[in-house]
Amino acid sequence: MQRKEYTAALSSSCPGYIQEDFNSDDIQWDFRDGDWQAFPGLNLITTFGHTPGHQSAVVTLPHSGPMILSFDTGDLQENFTALHIPGSTTNAQDALLSIKRLNDLKTQLDAELVLFHDPQAIEKLKIFPHYYD
Repeated sequence: MQRKEYTAALSSSCPGYIQEDFNSDDIQWDFRDGDWQAFPGLNLITTFGHTPGHQSAVVTLPHSGPMILSFDTGDLQENFTALHIPGSTTNAQDALLSIKRLNDLKTQLDAELVLFHDPQAIEKLKIFPHYYD
């Protein structure tokens, strides 16, 4: 977890942050400051804007190739094609920079950009029993 996200969660009144989770002594946090590799093939990259410490993931699969999991960086395809700021942000400038970052990364890696809130994009995702490998 990005340290910025944890710090923001502790002081936020947003219902998206469940205070009991962030204040729990049962969780052993692994704070990060910036991009990091969770393990080979899974990199977490900073995409601040939706929240102060938002992250996206770059997954590299042996046959499917690189996939960028945008999570909440942008809601719809138009956020990425027309560079529209998504509906919910804590910092609009950071959100736009993060959208541009994922667009650039998509081009550099020749990656698939996976959107989690766009109904048309979701319809095109493989679902069980099909899978990405």
